[in-house]
Amino acid sequence: AQKMSKSGTIGFLGGTEGTIINDFLIGFIEGSLLANPKGKVASSYIGSWTDAAKGKEMALVQIKQLGADLLHPCAMGAGLGVIEACRDNGLWAIGVDADQYEFFKDEKPEIAAVIITSAEKRVNVALETAITDTYNGTATYYGTREDWGIEKGVADLAQNDFYEANAPQACKDAVDAARAD
Repeated sequence: AQKMSKSGTIGFLGGTEGTIINDFLIGFIEGSLLANPKGKVASSYIGSWTDAAKGKEMALVQIKQLGADLLHPCAMGAGLGVIEACRDNGLWAIGVDADQYEFFKDEKPEIAAVIITSAEKRVNVALETAITDTYNGTATYYGTREDWGIEKGVADLAQNDFYEANAPQACKDAVDAARAD
Protein backbone atom coordinates (compact mmCIF):
# COMPACT_ATOMS: atom_id res chain seq x y z
CA ALA A 1 0.00 0.00 0.00
CA GLN A 2 2.73 2.48 0.93
CA LYS A 3 4.60 1.75 -2.29
CA MET A 4 1.53 2.90 -4.22
CA SER A 5 0.63 5.84 -1.96
CA LYS A 6 1.40 9.35 -3.14
CA SER A 7 0.49 10.99 0.18
CA GLY A 8 2.23 8.56 2.53
CA THR A 9 -1.09 8.01 4.31
CA ILE A 10 -2.99 4.78 3.77
CA GLY A 11 -6.18 3.61 5.44
CA PHE A 12 -7.47 0.50 7.18
CA LEU A 13 -11.16 -0.04 7.98
CA GLY A 14 -12.26 -3.01 10.07
CA GLY A 15 -15.82 -4.19 10.45
CA THR A 16 -15.64 -4.35 14.23
CA GLU A 17 -12.73 -4.55 16.63
CA GLY A 18 -11.58 -8.08 17.42
CA THR A 19 -8.47 -10.24 17.51
CA ILE A 20 -8.55 -11.40 13.89
CA ILE A 21 -9.26 -7.94 12.48
CA ASN A 22 -6.59 -6.45 14.72
CA ASP A 23 -4.16 -9.05 13.32
CA PHE A 24 -4.92 -7.69 9.85
CA LEU A 25 -4.39 -4.13 11.12
CA ILE A 26 -1.07 -4.97 12.78
CA GLY A 27 0.17 -6.67 9.63
CA PHE A 28 -0.92 -3.66 7.58
CA ILE A 29 0.93 -1.29 9.92
CA GLU A 30 4.05 -3.49 9.90
CA GLY A 31 4.02 -3.57 6.10
CA SER A 32 3.54 0.18 6.00
CA LEU A 33 6.51 0.77 8.30
CA LEU A 34 8.68 -1.60 6.28
CA ALA A 35 7.82 0.17 3.02
CA ASN A 36 7.85 3.73 4.37
CA PRO A 37 9.02 4.31 7.96
CA LYS A 38 7.58 7.84 7.84
CA GLY A 39 4.25 6.73 6.37
CA LYS A 40 0.99 6.91 8.28
CA VAL A 41 -1.88 4.47 8.67
CA ALA A 42 -5.35 5.83 9.39
CA SER A 43 -7.48 3.16 11.06
CA SER A 44 -11.09 2.92 12.09
CA TYR A 45 -13.82 0.41 12.78
CA ILE A 46 -17.07 0.72 10.88
CA GLY A 47 -19.05 -0.94 13.67
CA SER A 48 -20.81 -3.23 11.21
CA TRP A 49 -20.08 -6.11 8.87
CA THR A 50 -23.01 -5.33 6.57
CA ASP A 51 -23.56 -1.57 6.42
CA ALA A 52 -21.90 -0.58 3.13
CA ALA A 53 -23.19 3.00 3.40
CA LYS A 54 -21.47 3.44 6.75
CA GLY A 55 -18.33 1.82 5.33
CA LYS A 56 -18.34 4.37 2.52
CA GLU A 57 -18.91 7.24 4.96
CA MET A 58 -16.01 6.10 7.16
CA ALA A 59 -13.78 5.71 4.09
CA LEU A 60 -14.61 9.24 2.94
CA VAL A 61 -13.46 10.57 6.33
CA GLN A 62 -10.11 8.86 5.85
CA ILE A 63 -9.84 10.10 2.26
CA LYS A 64 -11.10 13.68 2.62
CA GLN A 65 -9.98 14.56 6.16
CA LEU A 66 -6.91 12.38 6.72
CA GLY A 67 -5.51 12.25 3.18
CA ALA A 68 -5.49 8.46 2.82
CA ASP A 69 -5.05 7.52 -0.81
CA LEU A 70 -5.22 3.71 -0.66
CA LEU A 71 -7.66 1.84 1.59
CA HIS A 72 -7.79 -1.71 2.91
CA PRO A 73 -11.21 -2.73 4.22
CA CYS A 74 -11.48 -5.85 6.38
CA ALA A 75 -15.21 -5.56 6.84
CA MET A 76 -17.13 -8.14 4.77
CA GLY A 77 -20.17 -6.47 3.14
CA ALA A 78 -19.46 -3.10 4.78
CA GLY A 79 -16.13 -3.15 2.91
CA LEU A 80 -17.99 -2.76 -0.38
CA GLY A 81 -18.79 0.81 0.65
CA VAL A 82 -15.09 1.42 1.24
CA ILE A 83 -14.29 0.12 -2.23
CA GLU A 84 -17.04 2.33 -3.69
CA ALA A 85 -15.46 5.36 -1.99
CA CYS A 86 -12.14 4.42 -3.60
CA ARG A 87 -13.84 4.09 -6.99
CA ASP A 88 -15.57 7.46 -6.62
CA ASN A 89 -12.29 9.18 -5.70
CA GLY A 90 -9.97 7.49 -8.19
CA LEU A 91 -8.07 5.54 -5.52
CA TRP A 92 -6.90 1.97 -5.10
CA ALA A 93 -8.26 -0.54 -2.60
CA ILE A 94 -6.85 -3.79 -1.26
CA GLY A 95 -9.45 -6.53 -0.90
CA VAL A 96 -9.59 -9.14 1.83
CA ASP A 97 -10.08 -12.86 2.48
CA ALA A 98 -10.15 -13.94 -1.18
CA ASP A 99 -9.18 -12.40 -4.51
CA GLN A 100 -11.89 -9.73 -4.63
CA TYR A 101 -10.84 -8.51 -8.06
CA GLU A 102 -11.63 -11.95 -9.48
CA PHE A 103 -14.90 -12.05 -7.51
CA PHE A 104 -16.17 -8.72 -8.88
CA LYS A 105 -14.62 -8.54 -12.36
CA ASP A 106 -17.57 -10.01 -14.28
CA GLU A 107 -20.56 -8.74 -12.26
CA LYS A 108 -19.22 -5.39 -11.02
CA PRO A 109 -16.23 -4.48 -13.20
CA GLU A 110 -16.29 -0.86 -11.97
CA ILE A 111 -15.65 -2.18 -8.44
CA ALA A 112 -13.03 -4.71 -9.56
CA ALA A 113 -11.14 -1.96 -11.40
CA VAL A 114 -9.95 -0.38 -8.12
CA ILE A 115 -8.92 -3.58 -6.30
CA ILE A 116 -5.19 -3.76 -6.94
CA THR A 117 -4.72 -6.92 -4.84
CA SER A 118 -6.31 -8.77 -1.94
CA ALA A 119 -4.98 -10.15 1.33
CA GLU A 120 -6.00 -13.77 1.01
CA LYS A 121 -6.80 -16.25 3.78
CA ARG A 122 -6.67 -19.58 2.01
CA VAL A 123 -8.55 -21.65 4.57
CA ASN A 124 -9.14 -24.26 1.89
CA VAL A 125 -5.39 -24.96 1.74
CA ALA A 126 -5.15 -25.38 5.52
CA LEU A 127 -8.21 -27.65 5.61
CA GLU A 128 -7.03 -29.77 2.71
CA THR A 129 -3.60 -30.17 4.30
CA ALA A 130 -5.04 -31.09 7.71
CA ILE A 131 -7.54 -33.56 6.24
CA THR A 132 -4.98 -35.16 3.91
CA ASP A 133 -2.34 -35.42 6.66
CA THR A 134 -4.88 -36.88 9.08
CA TYR A 135 -6.10 -39.39 6.50
CA ASN A 136 -2.51 -40.41 5.68
CA GLY A 137 -1.54 -40.62 9.36
CA THR A 138 1.15 -37.96 8.91
CA ALA A 139 -0.47 -35.14 10.92
CA THR A 140 1.98 -34.25 13.70
CA TYR A 141 0.63 -30.83 14.61
CA TYR A 142 -2.46 -31.62 16.69
CA GLY A 143 -2.11 -30.11 20.16
CA THR A 144 0.62 -27.74 18.98
CA ARG A 145 0.68 -24.30 17.46
CA GLU A 146 1.47 -24.15 13.77
CA ASP A 147 1.96 -20.88 11.90
CA TRP A 148 0.81 -21.51 8.36
CA GLY A 149 1.43 -18.39 6.38
CA ILE A 150 2.93 -17.56 3.04
CA GLU A 151 5.41 -20.43 3.10
CA LYS A 152 2.56 -22.97 3.33
CA GLY A 153 0.30 -21.13 0.88
CA VAL A 154 -2.31 -20.34 3.54
CA ALA A 155 -1.94 -16.54 3.47
CA ASP A 156 -0.76 -14.36 0.61
CA LEU A 157 -1.52 -11.40 -1.61
CA ALA A 158 -3.41 -11.98 -4.84
CA GLN A 159 -1.11 -11.53 -7.83
CA ASN A 160 -3.57 -11.88 -10.67
CA ASP A 161 -3.30 -10.45 -14.19
CA PHE A 162 -4.83 -7.13 -13.04
CA TYR A 163 -2.18 -6.76 -10.32
CA GLU A 164 0.58 -7.65 -12.78
CA ALA A 165 -0.67 -5.06 -15.29
CA ASN A 166 -1.32 -2.21 -12.83
CA ALA A 167 1.01 -2.43 -9.84
CA PRO A 168 4.23 -0.45 -10.31
CA GLN A 169 7.39 -2.54 -10.48
CA ALA A 170 8.67 -0.98 -7.24
CA CYS A 171 5.52 -2.26 -5.52
CA LYS A 172 5.90 -5.76 -6.99
CA ASP A 173 9.56 -5.83 -5.96
CA ALA A 174 8.68 -4.80 -2.39
CA VAL A 175 5.97 -7.48 -2.18
CA ASP A 176 8.35 -10.12 -3.52
CA ALA A 177 11.06 -9.08 -1.05
CA ALA A 178 8.62 -9.19 1.87
CA ARG A 179 7.36 -12.58 0.76
CA ALA A 180 10.91 -13.93 0.59
CA ASP A 181 11.70 -12.44 4.01
